[in-house]
Amino acid sequence: MSEFVKLYDMILFDKSIPKIYKQDVLMRVQDWFEAGKSLDDDYIKNQYEYLLSIKEAIN
Repeated sequence: MSEFVKLYDMILFDKSIPKIYKQDVLMRVQDWFEAGKSLDDDYIKNQYEYLLSIKEAIN
C-alpha cells in the first residue's frame, strides 16, 4: 500500500512530472481498481516505478 500512497503523492504534488504522464497513470490505476484489483498488487508498484523513471529522465 505504500506504493499507492507514493504514487498518488507524485500525481497530486510533483510538479516536475508532465501532466500527460500523470493523467495516463491515473487512468490506468482507476481502470485497475474498477476491475476489482488490489492496492497491494505489483501493478501499483509498477506504475509508481514508471512515474519515478519519468521523473528521473526529466531531471
